Amino acid sequence: MVFAVMMFMAGYRTSASFLAGAIVTLLRHPDTLSAARADPELIPAIVEELLRYTPMATGGAKRLATADTDLNGLEIKAGELVLVSLEAANHDPAAFSHPDTFNPGRDTSGHLGFGHGAHFCPGNRLARMQIHAMVTALADHSPALRLAVPPHDLRWVNGAAFRTPQAIPVTW
Repeated sequence: MVFAVMMFMAGYRTSASFLAGAIVTLLRHPDTLSAARADPELIPAIVEELLRYTPMATGGAKRLATADTDLNGLEIKAGELVLVSLEAANHDPAAFSHPDTFNPGRDTSGHLGFGHGAHFCPGNRLARMQIHAMVTALADHSPALRLAVPPHDLRWVNGAAFRTPQAIPVTW
C-alpha cells in the first residue's frame, strides 16, 4: 500500500508538470499537431521527442560516485555526490544533432526523459500512454488552438522541483 501511494504521488506531480510543458511545446509547433492529425502513426515519435526536448525538472538527479572517475578533466572521487542534469544530457550536441530544435523525425534513442539504469522510471509505460493520449486529443480536437501570448511571456512556477507553467493562455 505504501508503495502504491508513493507511486501515485510521484507520478501525479511529474505527469501533470510534464504534460503542461509538453502542451506548451506542441502549441509552439502547430505543424507537429497538423502532422499528427494527418498521420496518427507519427504520434509515438512525437511522444519520444517531447520526452527528449521538453524540460521537466529544475534541478538535477543526485548520484553518489561509486568509483574514482575522470570526466573531461574533472576528477570525481568515489563517495562524492554529483548532480546530474538529465535535461542537459537530452540537449547535448554530442548526443543529438541540433538538440535545441524540436524535431519529432529525429532518432531519440538514448534520451534520458525517464532516467537510466537502476533509476529508470518504473511508470514510463503509463506516462507514454498519457502523453500519447494528450497529443492525440490536441491534434484531433483542437486544430485551431494556439497560445494567446508570445512564448516568452509565459510565466513559470518558481521554486518548484518540476518546471510548470503558471497558466497556459490559449485562444482559437
